[in-house]
Amino acid sequence: MKRLAVALRLASIEFLRGGVMFWRPAPAGRDFGALTVLCAVLIGLTTLATSSGSALQRNLIQGMLGHVEGAGTPIWLLVHSSRLFLGPEQLAAFRNGGGFTAAHRPRDPNGPLAKLDFHPVVEVEPLDPYVRLPCATAGPESPCAAAIVWRERMGPGDPPMELRGWGIDRTNPLWFASGGPASGRTLVANAATFRKRFDYAAYRAGLAGGVPAPLLEALPERIDDVTDLHRLILSVRLHGNLRRLQLFDVTWVESLPGLQKVSLLVPLDVIAPAKLVYENENLTNLGPEDVDDEGGSGAVLRRITVYGATRAEVRRRLEAGGRDGLAEVAACLGRRSFGSNGPFRWSERGTDRVLELDGEVTWAVARACLARSGLAPDAGFDAVRPGFDFVDAPLAVAGRTATARCAAVRPSLLAQDTRGACADGGAEAAFTFSAFPDFRTGIVFVPDGLDLAEAIDAVTGQTLGGEPVVISSESYRDALGRISYARAVIAHLGSALALFGLVLVGVILLLQIAPTIERRRKNYGLLLARGMSRREVTAGILLQMGLAVILGAVVAAALTELTKAAFEGWFAGSQAARLAQSELGLLHPRLIPDVSLIGRLAHLGGATGLVLIAAIVAALWTIRRLPLRRSTAPIDLMVTQARVAEEAS
Repeated sequence: MKRLAVALRLASIEFLRGGVMFWRPAPAGRDFGALTVLCAVLIGLTTLATSSGSALQRNLIQGMLGHVEGAGTPIWLLVHSSRLFLGPEQLAAFRNGGGFTAAHRPRDPNGPLAKLDFHPVVEVEPLDPYVRLPCATAGPESPCAAAIVWRERMGPGDPPMELRGWGIDRTNPLWFASGGPASGRTLVANAATFRKRFDYAAYRAGLAGGVPAPLLEALPERIDDVTDLHRLILSVRLHGNLRRLQLFDVTWVESLPGLQKVSLLVPLDVIAPAKLVYENENLTNLGPEDVDDEGGSGAVLRRITVYGATRAEVRRRLEAGGRDGLAEVAACLGRRSFGSNGPFRWSERGTDRVLELDGEVTWAVARACLARSGLAPDAGFDAVRPGFDFVDAPLAVAGRTATARCAAVRPSLLAQDTRGACADGGAEAAFTFSAFPDFRTGIVFVPDGLDLAEAIDAVTGQTLGGEPVVISSESYRDALGRISYARAVIAHLGSALALFGLVLVGVILLLQIAPTIERRRKNYGLLLARGMSRREVTAGILLQMGLAVILGAVVAAALTELTKAAFEGWFAGSQAARLAQSELGLLHPRLIPDVSLIGRLAHLGGATGLVLIAAIVAALWTIRRLPLRRSTAPIDLMVTQARVAEEAS
């Protein structure tokens, strides 16, 4: 054991002298330094090859099905035909319980769905009863007549594509990945589909004359690209059948992931109040802009009155400069409920003039129109007075949760009043309930570490009461079949390349290791002459091989990361990356997708093990050919074959 320790120490010193000790090199040269560099290159190339193989498969999946950074692959699901909806009971097996309360969290934390989150979706269609893009399609409710702003077909051979939106929670990973804010009246829009389908000139022309002028002026007259449009006007249900036009900020993304061509993402807390007022005729969808002339909230503008309009001093103000001030105000306000009830008209009530409203415009918009004609109260015209209806307990929405007066909601919603707020407080009491007690569609994100096909089978295989809960669309099944075939081809090709690479690595190492050992055969003969055994000398040589591989692995780790960074920088500006962003919905395309630290270490460790085995085999083969065997005498190593042949002659 003592001689073995000496042999290993001598081998380490020889390795250092033949590698990194430039001030005291070994007589045989710095060949161990060259071997270390060769090992680093081979380990780095092998690591990149294995990483690229897995990256190719992941990019294939991401390109076909989409991907959201930090969440995984989105899979769109629909309620099974045997059911009407997806509620807390149907979604309880998912990790987040579908976003419902903690009481509905998974009963089996080790179940097949316990690692998956279900994020509900409310589809937003062109003639959506809650929120819609004005003039997106023709129909009896369209105020734009033939001015259609969404081109469903780009040509005779183009497949039709309607304007499709998704209402999602602000906690949905898709909302975060798209840059959606945590609050505020904001949309996320798909720039790729809007560039192809959205006719902004027709949109603005269709709004002109029907939208209050202050809102229309918030939109530019023309744009060079849709991303220059920072605001959009949407039609939102206000009360019953009445709609209001509202300005929304827009966050643009090049495209959205998934097989569905989604053009808009709308927060559920924007859709929720519009849905509730549609279903409950006693509720009104009020916002922070619904204030009275003194700043009080919960005020619905019902009328504007000009008192004593026939008096001389008032008439002079109304007709200043030869204009009709009242007509100007009516024209500025646009059309009632955006065209469904015609233009605004002033009516006579004795000596007064009254403009009746249903809340279609806010006081801020009406005051701006009055100010344009010099008729605003704060401009010194005291004859004008607004009239408001006040809502004492207005509808309030936070996420999916709503609060309203008990008397204003449908009796079916009162079933959610489990705490008895309405029973104890009466009709005027307020109680909190879910604006979305159930859904029909949603998204499940399959994390990168899970098998996609197995995850989809687990989701679609879930049953409740003997009946399936959800289904995936046929397009996903078709895509999974194609992906499975491509992955099988890649696996077979990878096996063949791996075998070829193993042989190539062995040959390259043998060409370097054989002369390195051969140059030191005299040293090995001296060690045998001094009493060391063949096994101790062999152990020292193998130690040197191990040191070369280990140091090479350290160098390869840094080399691989630098190479990946260089490749990613080159790929970021490529046509492939631009295509992935604009057409495939990959918000952050990567040439080699990020893997965890454990995954990177596994790739590096596998490559290091492969090179180490090849180096040991090459060293043992060379040692046997020296020869360094049990019957080898020290003189056999100290005298070369050429010297023996020369002395014999």
